[in-house]
Parts: sequence; C-alpha cells; structure tokens
Amino acid sequence: MPSITDRQSIAFDIARIAATFAVFLQHATGDPALYESKIALFGRAVIPIFLVISGYMTAMTAMHGSSFLEKSTRRYLKYYAVVIPAVLALFLCDLYLVSVGSPIVESVKFENEHSIYTFLRELFQALTFSGEYWRLTPHSQGLFGSVSYWTMDYILAYAVATMALYMLSGITRIAALLAVAAIAGPTVLLLAPLWFCGVLAFEFNRRTDAAAYDPANARSEPPIRAFHQRYALYLFAIGVLWCLAVEWAGIGDAAYQLSKDFASYEWRQHLGMAKRYFWQWLYLPGLFLMLISTGAMLGDTPSPKWRSHLRHAAAYTFPVYIAHFSFIYLAQSLVPNYQPTAGSADPYIMMVIAMAITLLFSWMTIQFVQPLADRWIARLYSKGR
Repeated sequence: MPSITDRQSIAFDIARIAATFAVFLQHATGDPALYESKIALFGRAVIPIFLVISGYMTAMTAMHGSSFLEKSTRRYLKYYAVVIPAVLALFLCDLYLVSVGSPIVESVKFENEHSIYTFLRELFQALTFSGEYWRLTPHSQGLFGSVSYWTMDYILAYAVATMALYMLSGITRIAALLAVAAIAGPTVLLLAPLWFCGVLAFEFNRRTDAAAYDPANARSEPPIRAFHQRYALYLFAIGVLWCLAVEWAGIGDAAYQLSKDFASYEWRQHLGMAKRYFWQWLYLPGLFLMLISTGAMLGDTPSPKWRSHLRHAAAYTFPVYIAHFSFIYLAQSLVPNYQPTAGSADPYIMMVIAMAITLLFSWMTIQFVQPLADRWIARLYSKGR
C-alpha cells in the first residue's frame, strides 16, 4: 500500500506550520490601515502549498478504506468540527468590530449588513462550502466571510473530486464531478491545477515505488526510480529556486496584475482566492519537483518526540488559518490608542494578542469540539456495520 515516510510526513507538517505563520504575518502587516510596511512575500505561496500538500495526502487516503459516500461524509463532518465554532466566533467578532468602528468596517470588501436574510444566506453557504462564487456579492469579508475561510470551498470540492476519481467509475464518477462543480462554482477550475499537481506527484511516487517492488525488477532497480533516488536533492533545490525566481524576478506580480485586467472589481470578487490564478500556476513546476523529491530524500527514522510535537502543532494549522484574519482586527481594537506605524510597538503588541486569541480558539476547538465530533462520527458509522 503506498504511503509516505515518517520524515516526509514531518516535512509536510513543517511546511503547513510555516505557511500558516506566513499567512498570519502577511495579513497582520498587509493592510495600510494596520501597518505601513507590507510583508507580502511570506504569504504569497501559502495557498499553493496548502493545495498541493492536501492533494497529495487526499490521493493517498483515497487509495484505501471505506466507500466514497462514507469518506466524503466523514470529510465534511470532520471539517464541521472546526468550521461551526469558527462561524460562531467570527460572527460575534464581526458584530463587535462594527460596534467599535474597526478599520475593517471601512473596507469596500466588508459586508456590513446584519439582517436575518444575510445571516441565513451566509450560514447556508458556509455549511455547504459553496460560498465564494455563489455569494452574489462583491464583499469577501464580514459575517464570518473571512478571506481565509473561503479557501474551504476549494479544498472540499477538490477532496471530493479526488475521491470520486479514485473510488468511482462510469456515470457515477461523472455525476459526482458535476455535483462538485455545481456546488463550488466554475471558478473552482482555476485553482484545480494546484491541487491535482499534488495528486500527480503522489501518483509519480506511487508508481515508481510499485516498479521498485515488482519481482521482475528485483535484480535491477528501474531507471526512473534510480534517477529519482540519486538526484532527489538536486530536484528539490531546482524546485525551490524555481519558486523563488517567480517572486524575485517580479513574474508573480506581473501575472497577478494580468489576472486583474480580465474583469471588473465586482467580477473578480466572485473569483475570490482564484483571482490570483495566473501567478499561482507559475509555482506548479517547482512545487511538483519538491513534492516528488521529499519521499526520496527523507528516510524513515525520525525522533518519535519530534514527530509527536510536530503532529500536534500541525493540528493547529487548520483552525488558526480559518480564524486568524478577523482576530487580527479584534486584537487591533483591544490596543488602547492603536498606532499602526513601523516606529510604534503597537503593531507588534497587536500581533501577539491576535496570535494568542487565535491559538486559544484553536486549542478550545481541538481540545473540546473535535473529540466530541470524532466520537459522534465513530458512533454514527459503527451503527451501520
């Protein structure tokens, strides 16, 4: 059965932790109303990193286990354990930010309409993960519409599509893929290359591993696997340099600006996370090389303590990523006479408070909500067996 090595799993956990911290730092310094310096480079590759790693891991888990329907339902329910607390927390945070006149309220992206209709619409779209394209509004913030939260529309769509490709066939597979596109919206196709780059990397590693274990090749290792093992470090370095070159050469910025020229501001809001698709596509060759290299570079004898600590820390990345954006503005409102300038200590105090609030929310979710959800899911499916 194809799998990843322990050290490769650790590498993925480190990448997720670093990417989550990077996007927090980018959002904490990215708005001129908060801070005059913008640290954009740290957070630019976050979405591609999340998507390619998630595609790799989902393809691996889709190779075995229960039925497509059970796997898909379990995935939704597992995410609800984080999403539902986040929805409630972000909505309360939103009401507070409106009451204190936070700078986010002045943003053209902020939806400051707290009617029953708006709440029910946002709640429905949040729980079905169909919010970003079908929201039919130019606002991407407000009413738990965090800019980070709507990444879930893509992750769930791609996860279900991947499981359909691996676990279904014929008309059933086509029906499942069409349902995915209908729920998530057509813009889900714009970031699909990132996710399926991860799936393709998994397939590459799986097939080279399968060739190595073929009895017919017992005396001579297959050439492609031999090349892969021997030059894995060089392939990884080329992948890293490729991604850095996209940024350092200014190609990423140029591609992002090019994507903006294709539609008006209102239409680009419907693209949401996908509106950066041109420059995100540019990462694909580098990310693919890094993914296929990690398995060959890293062995299988990590320190159990390291693995345990990193796995625990990586568990926080999902709730931190989902909720941090609104908590940054909440923390800013808690600093008396907040001065968003580089020469003031206020922005750094704000970041510490925001991270503390976000980690507290994440700890409460992981400590109290997820165990209840896991037990409920286990009981739900054990009855059917």
